[in-house]
Amino acid sequence: MLKPAARLYRRVAMQTVHRTIVTANGPRRALVVSPDEDEIVGPKTLEELRSGAKSLHHEHLADVVLSDEEPTHAVILRARGAEGSGQFRMARDLDDGQLEEVGYLLARAQLNAWRPLLQRGVLTFARVELRVWELAAMRSGTARLLAELDARRHDTDASRSAQARYDHWTLGNALLNFGVGLDTALSELLPMRLEQLEQQRPSGPAANAISL
Repeated sequence: MLKPAARLYRRVAMQTVHRTIVTANGPRRALVVSPDEDEIVGPKTLEELRSGAKSLHHEHLADVVLSDEEPTHAVILRARGAEGSGQFRMARDLDDGQLEEVGYLLARAQLNAWRPLLQRGVLTFARVELRVWELAAMRSGTARLLAELDARRHDTDASRSAQARYDHWTLGNALLNFGVGLDTALSELLPMRLEQLEQQRPSGPAANAISL
């Protein structure tokens, strides 16, 4: 019996533009995404994520990258609109435990969305311009998921172990959360990171790891 398709929660209106990242290995192309309206992650979104709903936002971004004839090396999500028209933020009625869980579930959704883009040369999926509240949630949630993946690396099943090792490396090295502005990320942080990822990125069957 076929399982019902996972529910998708709404996509926030957004703007997309391509920017160039100058690296020692040459120019690299980045897709920069800015929200056009507020994306408030609160109890409702948390319940949707808990139920296994996929992010329509991430699904759409994957479609944009996969349908582009030119390569995309980085996908960058801004936490604020290019013209000040919208923000990504956590609702203030979430307690500390809920904030960590939201960060964990968003990190997992981001990891799942990133996998299909590997074959198209995408090297990093970064959030920038996060405020302290949101940055703390994403980092604590990411740490929780890293700990889970670290335990899975010792699975007796070789395939699951390989997938966990690959995902652990990906989450720790290629899925990034920054509080800095877009221009700083493009000019100072991402050039060196892309160079490192081009040299160090694992390869093999685990690159097509199953969804968590």
